[in-house]
Amino acid sequence: MLLPSNMAALSACNACVLFSNGIKAAVVQFSCPETVFYLDFPSFQSPEDSSQPADTKPGSTGDKKDETQQPGGDVANSKRSSAQNWILASRISPDGKLVALCDDQKHLHIYEVSQDGCRLISSRCVARRVTSVVFTQDNKHVIVVDRSGDAYRFPVAPEQLPGVSGDSRPATDAREGEDAAVHGGTLLLGHLSMVLDVLLVERDFLIVTCDRDEKIRVSRYPDGFQIESYCLGHTQFVVTLAYDEDLKLLISGSGDASVRVWTLDGKQVTTVNVLDDLPTENDDTTRDAPVSQEKSTNVQPTIKDDDRLAVQSVVYCSKCRLLFVSLNKSRHVLVYRLLSTGSSFSLKLASALSGSGIVTNISVSQCVLWVTRKSDDKLSLSAYNIQDVGGQVLLTDVQVDSKEHCILQTINTQANLANAPPSALDLFPLLWKSGFQEDFKEHWKIKRASGESKHKKDQKKQKVEAAAS
Repeated sequence: MLLPSNMAALSACNACVLFSNGIKAAVVQFSCPETVFYLDFPSFQSPEDSSQPADTKPGSTGDKKDETQQPGGDVANSKRSSAQNWILASRISPDGKLVALCDDQKHLHIYEVSQDGCRLISSRCVARRVTSVVFTQDNKHVIVVDRSGDAYRFPVAPEQLPGVSGDSRPATDAREGEDAAVHGGTLLLGHLSMVLDVLLVERDFLIVTCDRDEKIRVSRYPDGFQIESYCLGHTQFVVTLAYDEDLKLLISGSGDASVRVWTLDGKQVTTVNVLDDLPTENDDTTRDAPVSQEKSTNVQPTIKDDDRLAVQSVVYCSKCRLLFVSLNKSRHVLVYRLLSTGSSFSLKLASALSGSGIVTNISVSQCVLWVTRKSDDKLSLSAYNIQDVGGQVLLTDVQVDSKEHCILQTINTQANLANAPPSALDLFPLLWKSGFQEDFKEHWKIKRASGESKHKKDQKKQKVEAAAS
């Protein structure tokens, strides 16, 4: 899943942990928690140097490297440019055997994770910049969704790609890249606006997508043209999705600061405004309601897009039946319990986790909550055991002698991963609907209604004058 507030990414499963700071990505396995494997991807910045991959060895361990030979180097205080390549989306397969990275140069890179490291097995072009990526359960295909609103399916193994050479090197020409996306991947479905997240549910029978226009679409997979339902109710962009396999419920988070729960046929069963549950802070000036919750006026909103709070990520632990919610520019993680009574459901706040630094990403696996925080342009990773004691949810630090704690030490001591992405990469302000446009539409709606009323009065006056004459 793409995190619009920054490019830092985190994904955990029962086999390994994937961590990225937006310019570099690394995997640490539970079988060897003291070793970090970097996912170095080839850089194709221009046709003349596209045949030469970056001077790095894929799957290498976390030894100190020459930053001048890495695709990006030190990102502190840097600016986005054509020469800088960024990781826009990443995902680890459920079994931890595959990793997908999508970069700013419209490439999809797939790695195979083993005891010996991470091996790059394919790199190919995609049509547009990717916002989210997901693997199928059988690990045979990967699905990407992009900023133009399309969803494509690609085979994982390069030999399954028609017309792609054995080295599967991405095309460097723009037209060649478009053709590679069309012939190498299959178009599944399309939205009218930017798609922000994608899920496969019900054993890959259904594909769920959400977009900037407040819509959640449930479609058949792989026949994406067969739409099962729409989940409508959010008033701002829908940026993150989760799923309860036991209850067969969708969970969504949005820029309207709400978390909503849906059935697969599009019925909303419960909702909660997370702003009401944030811990009170005297110096927190960003808790004001988003513009979608304010009354429409002809005055520009006083809250800037950079200051609005929105749901950034929702992750769900089916075993604990707990939902974890993070917000952009917030240092809190809210924990909700999903309660069911007959056919009715509700979300009840069970706990709140606070810490130093802004939460950039969260992930949950095996009843362990992983949290990435940003403080003073530095990233750090934390892990918490999830415990339910007498109906009370407790989040405690993982034990010092655990493999989780060893992974924390391994990642947090990597200087290459510690640098946080620059604030120039914040995409949340681009997702908000413009207040000017909303006010403009409201202005013309009132003006048109006034014009229609005046036209009717004129017609009535003409009829009266005609009858009198």
